[in-house]
Amino acid sequence: MTTVNAIAAVPIFNFGSPFESLPLRNYTAPNPIKVANLASINSITLIPPLTFIATSDNIAVATAATSGKNLLVTGLQPGTAHITGNATDLDGAIVSQNFTVTVAASPARLADISTRAQVGSGDNVLIGGFIIQGSASKRVLVRAIGPSLIPFGVANALMDPTLELRDMNGALLFSNDNWTTAANKQDITDTGRAPGASQESAILTTLAPGRYTAIVRGVGGTGGVALVEVYDQDSGPGSRFWRIFRREVASAPETTS
Repeated sequence: MTTVNAIAAVPIFNFGSPFESLPLRNYTAPNPIKVANLASINSITLIPPLTFIATSDNIAVATAATSGKNLLVTGLQPGTAHITGNATDLDGAIVSQNFTVTVAASPARLADISTRAQVGSGDNVLIGGFIIQGSASKRVLVRAIGPSLIPFGVANALMDPTLELRDMNGALLFSNDNWTTAANKQDITDTGRAPGASQESAILTTLAPGRYTAIVRGVGGTGGVALVEVYDQDSGPGSRFWRIFRREVASAPETTS
């Protein structure tokens, strides 16, 4: 038997990535086999190769944090802060990168817009339209909120809202049912504005200037009170929110308690 065939004849054990297919012999109980110079490995643990931390020398102006390999800097007030990012490997070697963040005072802007209404079955949906004006694209977070309204006295909240985002021609751009299933779930979390309930929906994306429509429905035709919100996720010049407008087809009046 050749060496290749001999290896192929040995049972395969899956220890998880990156050792899914190792040709090893199992020498554990109940029938251990003692072999001279045998090295026994009881378990294999995959250790992340790098760890990251970030610090700011002026947390009153800007804070710094890490999320995986992403650096998150939050400006708090006008001023200057020096940010340091460190990456440490398994041997303790550290690589650092320093840069300066200047937070400038900006003119007043509309940071978020929202509207609340009763959602029914069929075409009885909540429609929130908004406009992005200017010449530059804008990163936005759109949320469909239901269960999180209950602590605020909304007893008949929509328990499982879905969300669609459409352009001015009605073409579907994005949709979501349960924000925790979104491909960019971590990015949504990093905004600090992730919905409070897993059944609620969210879309985080970058949009060119234009008119957009967010549509909220209930899963399975369920009804209740829902809130649709749009957040401006950047403060750069070149574009701004203009306004939000609401359209709904009334089925039952909204009530609060």
